[in-house]
Amino acid sequence: MATIKISKKSHNILKGISSVFGVSMQVILDDAVEQYQRKELMGQINADFLKLKKNNKLWKDELDERKEWDLSMTDD
Repeated sequence: MATIKISKKSHNILKGISSVFGVSMQVILDDAVEQYQRKELMGQINADFLKLKKNNKLWKDELDERKEWDLSMTDD
C-alpha cells in the first residue's frame, strides 16, 4: 500500500461518503481512480475514432474490416 497526500477538502468528502455508505475510504478512492481511468480511456478512444472517420479511406477500411469480422462470427 502506498501513502498519498490529499487536500483536507477531499479528505472530508471521503469521510462523508464513507460514513454514509459504510464503505472504506480506500474502496471509494480505488473506485474513483478506476472510473477516472475508464473515462479517460474512452475519451481517447472516441477522439481516435473521430480522427479515423475524418479520413474517408481509413474509415472505409475500418467498416470493411468490421463486415469481415461480422461474417466470420456467423461461421461455426
